[in-house]
Parts: sequence; structure tokens; C-alpha cells
Amino acid sequence: MNVREAANRDEAEWNEFVAKFSDSPYHLYGWKKLFEDVYDYECRFLIAENDGEVVGILPLAVTRSLLFGFWACSLPFLDYGGPLIRLDKMDVRQVLELFSASFPYVDDADFFEIRSPPQQVTASSLQTMFEPGNVKYLSFLIKLEESFDKIWQSSFDSDQRKKIRRAGKHGISIIDQDLENGVAEFFHTYLLAMKKLGSPPHKFEFFALLPKLLGNKRVKFFQILKGTKPIGGALVFLGGTRMYYGYEAIDPQYKSLRPAYMLYSEMLRWGCEHGFEVFDTGRTLHGSGVYQFKKQWRGEENPLPYFYAGKRIPRDDPREKYSLFSQMWGKLLPLGLTEKIGWHIKAGVGQ
Repeated sequence: MNVREAANRDEAEWNEFVAKFSDSPYHLYGWKKLFEDVYDYECRFLIAENDGEVVGILPLAVTRSLLFGFWACSLPFLDYGGPLIRLDKMDVRQVLELFSASFPYVDDADFFEIRSPPQQVTASSLQTMFEPGNVKYLSFLIKLEESFDKIWQSSFDSDQRKKIRRAGKHGISIIDQDLENGVAEFFHTYLLAMKKLGSPPHKFEFFALLPKLLGNKRVKFFQILKGTKPIGGALVFLGGTRMYYGYEAIDPQYKSLRPAYMLYSEMLRWGCEHGFEVFDTGRTLHGSGVYQFKKQWRGEENPLPYFYAGKRIPRDDPREKYSLFSQMWGKLLPLGLTEKIGWHIKAGVGQ
């Protein structure tokens, strides 16, 4: 068995392996191109082969920063990463050890981070080989039904239904929109929302290139309207049977109208109508305000463990580590400046 680095000629075979052995849209080869083109990451997408047959893959992105250090991650920004392994043919630990021995810069990098492998047996093995992270991340898995009416009646409580109806009475609606046509309005709202949160934003190109590099069938955009005016939206990544909540932005001045409730309702409706089985609400810090919002949709808690190796493993809760910076970012910087410099910070942190 050997490990080699994937090249662009391997894209089709890589994606076929992902589709066959996982539901994850986060392991597609297109992320390599996105990270390289938008953030100038050095990407090392590794392939494990046994007698010429692909038996495992590991996507890695590497960055070096004077401010944020030298680290490798599988994968930055995303909810899921780590290795995918052909479980029916290979010993998981054997493949993991081979990948571990093949990590680039193993002696130089500050740390390696592996985010929430989608295969449970792989995550269990990593727990014995790497150091588990201290911060508790999770998502909620909402079971979808053939009929959305069943979810409306049995899963939504009266308060949720009231807030959804209230949004409608105030002219809020959700439309199924091509990201190419709505990305400019979404990005402007995203900048406003991220400034309000005190968090640096992605580059515009990060969103604009998603349909091209991942494929239109893997990216879904839901646009929020107030009358005919776009006031936000959500990006959802599509697996084979699961929807994965990616990014949301709502103009802060309209949040009191409860557009987030209608947004969630319509995303779940769309998933039911298009044959998806599960809606994954996306990575959330346990105990945060977002955690409380997502919890009310009655999904099953799904732990998202992080695993680390290296000489400078991060151990702090990001809410505490960057709290002062977050306050300054939200209150002091003008919107245009957050767009110009924010992505540099985003790339350095990888969150």
C-alpha cells in the first residue's frame, strides 16, 4: 500500500470515491481548487492505494502566517474533513497510520487539525491516535419526511409556527434562486451580518466560485425577500441523501421579523419535496445562542469532534480567545475595511 498526492487528472476518480463511500460534499476535489484559487492555500490531497486501487483519501490544506502560525487542516472553514476510507476492504488503523506518516511538514508545522470525519469508525480510531480537541462542536440532524406537513404538525411547536406565519404577514418570502444570480446581494448582506457578529468575512470569490468548482447539483441557494427586496439568504451543500447547512446571512435590521424561522421551514420543505432524508444544521458551539436556536427544531445532536497532533495544539475556546478582537471588529471598523482585510484574517484562522 502506498500514498501519493492527487493531481487534477485524478479529480473524476477522487469524486467517484467520495460519492461511493460517503455522503459528504465536503470531500469533493473542487475544494482544493477553491482553497488554492481564493486563499492561496497549499493543498495536499492524498490518495492511499492498494495494488493500484484507491482505498482512502485525505484532503489537507496548509497555510503559513506570521500572525496565526504554520498549520495544516482537513479542512479549514468546513464542518467535516479528515480521511475517507474504504471500510469494506481495508483496516482503518493501517490506512490512518500510513496517512499520518505521509503528512507534509510533519516536523515543522505547529499543528495538524482533523475536523469531524464523517465515518464513525474512522473518528473512533483517530481518538486513540490523536489528541481530541477541547471545544465541543456539534450539529443537529433533522429527519426529513416524505410530506413536509408531517414535520409542520408533529415537529414544529405552536411558537415556531406563529413566528413563521408572522414573517409571512410582514412580506417575508423564500425563493429558490441560482447562486450566480443572487451572490452579489447575498455577499453584501453577509458582510453586514459578519460585522454585526464581530467576525471577519470570506472573500466574495469564495461564494461566487462554489457552483463552478463544486457543481450546481452540490450547492443550493435560498434567497430571503422582503417584498421584492433581497434581505439575505442561505447556502446549503447537498450530499446524496443529506442537506448540509453552510452559510446564512440576514440583514440585521430585518431580524425582528423572524425571517430565520421561515428560512428554516422552507429549507426543510424543499428537502422533503426533493427526496432528502436528513437536514444537517451545521457546526455549532455547544451552549451558544445559535445552539439554542437550532436546538428547537428537534434534531438529534451529532458531535463534531476535532483531532490534533503537533507541538502547539490550540486549546482555547474561540469565543474567549478572540472576544476582544470580535468587539473591536464589530464596533470600530467600517464595512469596506472589513471586506478588504477580513479575508486575510479568515484565511489565517481557518474558521
